[in-house]
Parts: sequence; C-alpha cells; structure tokens
Amino acid sequence: MPQITVFGATGPSGRAFIHEALRRDYTIVVFARSPHKLDLEIRENNKISTIQGTLDSYSAIRSSLHGSIAAFVLLKPSDGFPRWAGGSSSSLTITTGYKNIILAMHELGIKRLIGIGTPSHVEPQDGFNLVLAVGIPFMRLTSPRVYEEDVVETGKLLKGLKDDEDIDWTWLRVPLL
Repeated sequence: MPQITVFGATGPSGRAFIHEALRRDYTIVVFARSPHKLDLEIRENNKISTIQGTLDSYSAIRSSLHGSIAAFVLLKPSDGFPRWAGGSSSSLTITTGYKNIILAMHELGIKRLIGIGTPSHVEPQDGFNLVLAVGIPFMRLTSPRVYEEDVVETGKLLKGLKDDEDIDWTWLRVPLL
C-alpha cells in the first residue's frame, strides 16, 4: 500500500480527501496542528498515523513525509481576523508550510506535490471574471496580509517550481473552501 502525507486534513476538503484515499487503499500520514479536530473514525483508523506540528516545524514536516510517495497540501488561507474575534488568523503562512514541505521533499526524494489554493491567484490566461474582479480587491482591502502572504507569495513559490525537475506539482485553484 503506498503511503501519502496530507496537510490540512482537519478541514472539510481534507476530511473528504482522507475518506477517498482510504477507499483507494492508501496508507495516510496526517500532519495537523490540532489532531483532536479529526473525526474519531479517522483518528482510530489503523491505516492513518498522525503527526502534530505547525507549518514552521521543519522536523515534524520532514518526519510526516518520510516514507510517502506524495504530499497533498489542502490548507486554506486564514481569514485574516484575530482568533479572539472568532477568526483563524495566524502568524504562520501557507507559504511557510510550502517552503518546509518542498525542502523536505527534496531531501527525501519525494517527487509528487498536489496542493489547493484559491482563484485569487490570477494567471494571465484566466480572462475576465466579474466575481474575481470584485473579490480580489475586496480581499486585498479586508485581509491584505492574508492576500499577500498566503495567496501572492504561495503563487510565486509554486511558479518557481516550474524549473524544478525534482518536483512534479499540481496546484488546483478552487473557490469557496
């Protein structure tokens, strides 16, 4: 059974992904800041192991990737609001996580990276979209740090992988995560 590592497994996309990966007979390592948020069914599954850590914890990230054939990064940007106001704002960024994941992948010889992001990272071939034409400036205005650090910087980092022959990556831009 091939092993994969999943970052962001505690969110809705991550939980759905875990169930599908189990159905396809993968062994899964879940990297989570808060493993207690995982469904009991996932926590007690003998095909799943969990490593607790944060995106700046390189050693925990590397440990979670050891023995895996691929990394799936299903993290969503924080909403930019402080935790005391009910938000998910964090000083850590998705870009920090991607940098550590990619470094560990290089060291361990893992070639496959699949991640998700938002359509807020525009590509020249996208063409005009009214929702994005309004939504992106709104996001820049209401959550400038999140936009710059989680959207723009992650996009730049992944574009830089185009010349990296050691990492085969796919980044899916999905709305409303």
